[in-house]
Order: sequence, then structure tokens, then C-alpha cells
Amino acid sequence: MKRNCLGLVIAGLFFVLQPASASAKIDSTTNTNLVQGTTSTVTVRGQYVDLCRRFNESDNPSTVSGSGVTARKKAPTRGSGLLNPDQTEVDIEFTVAPDAAPGKRTVSLHYLVELDGFDKFDVTVLRKGRVTDVDVPSPTNFFQEVDVTLNGENIRNAGISVQFGSISGATAELRSSTDTRAVIRLRFPTVRAEATAGIVLFDKACGSTCPPRLSYTGLSDGVKTNVTIIGPNAVSSITFPDGSSVRVGSLLAIKIKLVRPAKAASTRPSPIVTIGSATRSGGETVHWQLVPSTGFEAAAGSGIAFSPTGLNQVRIPPGDEFVILTVRLAQVPSNCPQQGCLGRIQTRMINLNTDQPPFFKQESFTMLPPN
Repeated sequence: MKRNCLGLVIAGLFFVLQPASASAKIDSTTNTNLVQGTTSTVTVRGQYVDLCRRFNESDNPSTVSGSGVTARKKAPTRGSGLLNPDQTEVDIEFTVAPDAAPGKRTVSLHYLVELDGFDKFDVTVLRKGRVTDVDVPSPTNFFQEVDVTLNGENIRNAGISVQFGSISGATAELRSSTDTRAVIRLRFPTVRAEATAGIVLFDKACGSTCPPRLSYTGLSDGVKTNVTIIGPNAVSSITFPDGSSVRVGSLLAIKIKLVRPAKAASTRPSPIVTIGSATRSGGETVHWQLVPSTGFEAAAGSGIAFSPTGLNQVRIPPGDEFVILTVRLAQVPSNCPQQGCLGRIQTRMINLNTDQPPFFKQESFTMLPPN
């Protein structure tokens, strides 16, 4: 009788354990990207996976294919392969050495009884890169394309994600990537005097996009590296402090504001020479004209020189961001109706022969005949 009972127990165990090997199947895995020098948890879901007992083909339960990565089964598991085999989960904790070789690794789940063999899934070891500094060009002219160089450690095989803020239509291209250097080309839809971008580098084995926690360490917030490209100064806005209409015999005030304060004087010992729109003595020169120009004249006491022929110019001192021009409207065109006609203020910097921003900017105002 005892022998029969023992036989029933053994048979029962066989039937309990057999499904765990014959029907075990992995349905999904999460967080399978692992970063060098970190510890991460991968969740495995499927049939009977909670009954796995060790990993890899060897007898060592704590290794994964290749070197530098170890794994252990975390408790508790979720679900029961004996009661509800289709809805089981197991968490596996991976510890990745700082010098573990990047690339794909195979993880094998083993069971006490393996009539159909073991289950497998892949994890990917990602580089733990770090940006240490950045080289940003200083264009001597307005720009539409620049190369930015990020220097760092272990940043080979880089993918990029770039945020341009309010600049729509801008693009970024990775030109090269080595262990210590990544060159990114930024392209803008229009010529610019200044631009900013937030650059994120990551191991492209992560995929076309990569969560911040897996990205290379940046300089600005631990993830991004923010850069600002500054070219020559430019006029950012033209406004009319006293209103945008002027009557014959009255004064028109025009405020010209730059993108940034005018540059300070150079500390290098050299004679004063013109470089674009600035001089080594500091400040910025803005060329301007009124259209039609023949109806205006210089305003007495304003300190603003005005000629109706050719371009006028005004110098904005170092550290200042704007200047106010004041002129007097002497007459309107002969065909100007009583309700007024339009005039324009035009400014030019760097290239005086183009009508495209940021070299050129204009705003309209209304000229009114005498009452």
C-alpha cells in the first residue's frame, strides 16, 4: 500500500511539473535595454515563466551569455503557473559591469523539468556615455547651417535627438561619432543671427528614440546639452514709441532694437577696423532709410543725422540694445489722401544689398497731411 501511495505522489509531481517545461512560453518582456555600470529589472510575462529556476545554459544560475552581466530571479513572482499558467510574471534583476561589452545578449530561462528545452529572450547592453564639453562655432556672418561638436567619453555609436524650441522646420544630422567626439550639423529653414538647440546623445542600439534614463549624460540637465550659436547682431524689431502715425510738421520716433546688446570693445591691441556691422571699438552700426525719403528732414536737437539720399547710419553704443531715431515729416506725397498714406522705415546690416532678413527689416507707418 505504501509503495502504491509513493507511486501516486511521484506521478502527480510529474504531471504538475511537466506543463512547466512542455508549455512554457514567453509572451513579452519589458525594459530590456541595460546600461553599463547599472542594475536594472526586466519583467518577463508568459506561460509558466514564474516557475523558472535559473538562467543560461551553464550550471551557473547568475550569468548571461558573454561576460560582464549577471542575473538573478527576484521574489515574489506574480500569478501561478500551476493555477493560471497563461498569466504569470517574473522579475529578473540584471547587474551590468561598467566595462561590459555593448551589444545584444541572450538570456535563457531554465525549469526543473525541460522536455521541450528552455526559453530565451534578448537584452541589449548600452554604452554609458558622458558629454564633457562642447565646441560651438561663432559664425562671422548670418548662418543657416552650423556644425556643433560634443566631446566626451564612451559616446561612440551615437544617436541624436535635438530640440529647437520655437524654431520650426530645423533639422539635425549626425556627421560622425567616435569614443570621444560627436559632430552634429544643425540646419535652419532661414538665415539666422542667433539660434539655440538642446542636443541629446544616446547609444543608437537603444532604437531610433531613447528614454532620458538611457541617454548619455549631458551638460545642461543631466540629459541635454544646450547650445547657443551667435552670429553677427541684427535688428530684431522696429516700433514707434509715440504711435505709428505722424502728421506734417510733427516728429516721428522710431525705436530700432537689436537681437542682443551691442558688443563691447575688443581687448586685443589693434587699430579700429570695420568687421561687418561692428568695429573693434565696440558697438553696432545700423544702416537705415525712410521711404519715401524726400518728405522727411532731420529733427532739430535730436542728434540724429538724416539725409534723404542714400543710406543713413546710426551707431548703437556697446552694451545698449536699442536706439531711438527722431525725424520730422515736412511734407507728404502729392497724391496722399486726407486719411493718410503709408511710409516705411528700412534697416540693413552686414549685407547692404539684400532685402532678406536678418540682413534687412522694415516696418510701415502712416503719414498724414496737415489739418
